[in-house]
Amino acid sequence: MASIIEKYASEDVTLLQGQIISDGKPSFSESIPAKAIVSDFSQADLDYFGRIEAGRIFYVSPLDSPPALPGQIIWNGVTHEIQGVRVYKNLSGLLLGYKIAAAAKGA
Repeated sequence: MASIIEKYASEDVTLLQGQIISDGKPSFSESIPAKAIVSDFSQADLDYFGRIEAGRIFYVSPLDSPPALPGQIIWNGVTHEIQGVRVYKNLSGLLLGYKIAAAAKGA
């Protein structure tokens, strides 16, 4: 049975993981396509993740391996820096998805 995140995730996102240094600049070795539900921050989210301007919450469907910091997420052509990741599992231990807090790069 699909989780509620899998059921309603309709936005295409790309996770950039595995930070490396290339030509003296930080880069990422993995580009992982995923589906997500995207929303703006609310006050409760600000308390959990700290103060982030121009922030978004991405509810991402389960992946082979959980997103890690540092990382980035690309949505609608905008790159966001991942600020925090929360793993969601049900009481049986079944992975339901991830809640990723991210700030628009340069914001």
